[in-house]
Amino acid sequence: MIVEGSYLRAGQQVRITAQLLDARDDREIWTQAYEESDADLLTMQDQVTNDIAHRIAFALGQHAHGYQRPDVNAQARDAYLRGRYLWNQRTVHSLTESIRYYTEALRADPNYAEAYAGLAESYVLLSIYGDTHPSGSLTRRNPPRKAHCSSTATEPGPYCVGCGKNRPRLGLERSREGVPGRALELNPGDPTAHHWYALHLSRLGRWQEAETEMQRALALDPLSLIIIRTRRNCLLARRPDLAMSRVDAVLTVNPGFAQARLVRGKVLEQLHRYREADRICGSRRLFGEPKSLLSIRAHALALAGENDQSLKIVRDLEAVSNQRYVSGVHIAQVYCALRRPDDALKWLDRAYQQHDTGINMLKVEPMFDGCRADPRFQHLISELHLGG
Repeated sequence: MIVEGSYLRAGQQVRITAQLLDARDDREIWTQAYEESDADLLTMQDQVTNDIAHRIAFALGQHAHGYQRPDVNAQARDAYLRGRYLWNQRTVHSLTESIRYYTEALRADPNYAEAYAGLAESYVLLSIYGDTHPSGSLTRRNPPRKAHCSSTATEPGPYCVGCGKNRPRLGLERSREGVPGRALELNPGDPTAHHWYALHLSRLGRWQEAETEMQRALALDPLSLIIIRTRRNCLLARRPDLAMSRVDAVLTVNPGFAQARLVRGKVLEQLHRYREADRICGSRRLFGEPKSLLSIRAHALALAGENDQSLKIVRDLEAVSNQRYVSGVHIAQVYCALRRPDDALKWLDRAYQQHDTGINMLKVEPMFDGCRADPRFQHLISELHLGG
């Protein structure tokens, strides 16, 4: 399904037309026009969003719950939308900036539930993309005073660190029941809920279910570059040619989208084009200098036969880990490529004990193939309950 729309303004009147199309034959499924004064834009936006979510959920055979957003002042809403835009860019810099805007939104409206959820989601992703231990991000408290989330705010997402209210978080521990199921039950029209549930299923190796959830997320938000990019499940399922075509589709829309470039580098490695992978992953302009990127470069160099250079990078990472956080998973994957399983398992054991970033990817991530046959590696997967 494809969502199309148009926006027209005449004086203080605004007209929005929304349309839902079947992507297979361009058949119109639904269309609706909305007219309001510019003072009621937030109300109109809620109406359009709810109507589209209901129509898509109906087409998918689901039931969508309506969501009535409490009154939010314009300054808070503007800051929230800017934060959301930056959150979708998925770089360390953009996530840091999104936190600044969400905080600004909460200063303008301390009861703004969506901004609390957005802030929590930014900290979740910063623990993945940045060089901070997950506990440092996931236990953060919001700068503004604590406020109570509205009881009508049911958008699935992480734990709301602002009010202490439990928010569903899609995680490793369950598959169909519990947290993921509750998030989708509360709001089946939320693309992020389907997206993160798909990631959870892919980490368990449940490819068909993951692809189904990813298709649902994409139907709900067809323009989301991060959702399109995350369909790299093909890479994890050992289908690099198809993964490459999907990544290239994202780069056609936005050639500078850093996360798509990163996945392209990993796909190139799967295609044994190691030098090209190294050049992409070594781009400071795109990624800055997170330690996870150094480990990906070192992994590609090891597979290219540049063992000395790869070993130098991983030894530097080990030295840095004495002063600041470096995930043991990132160091271990380099040792897997270097065919040094003892060193790899030492760092994986530490990563397991410390709940390091990336530990939930062991079952499916190709970068651990060099250690996959080791019984100790398989035992660790069983300890992580990654059997699916």
